[in-house]
Amino acid sequence: MTEMGSLRMGARSADDEAVFSAEGLALLRAALQPQWRWDDEKVESSPTVRVALGRICSDARISNARPEQFLIAFKRALQSAPALRRLAPGPERDEYIARIVSLCIHEYYREGTAPTAAAL
Repeated sequence: MTEMGSLRMGARSADDEAVFSAEGLALLRAALQPQWRWDDEKVESSPTVRVALGRICSDARISNARPEQFLIAFKRALQSAPALRRLAPGPERDEYIARIVSLCIHEYYREGTAPTAAAL
């Protein structure tokens, strides 16, 4: 029962803190500041977002986080980002978050940077 409770999006754990560096989280939060309309396609091509996601994924690999642990910690980091907390809940916000998560997964498994089977 405790394990399920720790998976709730609102709960933070010490494991989340160990997945990303403070610098990686700062890059992510800065990259998500609203510099464009939220429904715009520019987030996918933003070099700032790409750099931040690259750092977050690198942090996860260095910490030897399991992919599911990494994804949960990443979603929690997104939910706590000031720029996203300012957005009203709803389909547009959910779609934006889904796009960021998809970009992050793509970066995590990008050829040449994906974790090896030994690391998993």
